[in-house]
Amino acid sequence: MRDVATIFRTVVLVAFAASLAGCAMFGGKDDSPAWFRQRVTELEDGRYPQLASVPQTTPPTKTPAEWQRTETEVQNAGAALEANPRAAAVGADAAAAAGAFEAQARKEAAAARPER
Repeated sequence: MRDVATIFRTVVLVAFAASLAGCAMFGGKDDSPAWFRQRVTELEDGRYPQLASVPQTTPPTKTPAEWQRTETEVQNAGAALEANPRAAAVGADAAAAAGAFEAQARKEAAAARPER
């Protein structure tokens, strides 16, 4: 129990010393460089820049009608892809056939290898 109290006291003293060092370092010293004082002022301000103040360098290149045509083209391409028979979900029979094909191919590949 005494060790825990000693550790706690040590932690409190270290935190106190660190806070005093911080106050001494960032206190109202007049001998700090101008760029440092400016940065401290910026950080104390605490405001973030507004997104609206960022200049828009790349204006939109398409009109709403062009975006509508692009949307229609993408939807048509998706429908064509889903209509393709190869896009159908693989059933259990097809998965078993693929497994049998792989097993046969591995067997033939092993037979074709020269013996060492």
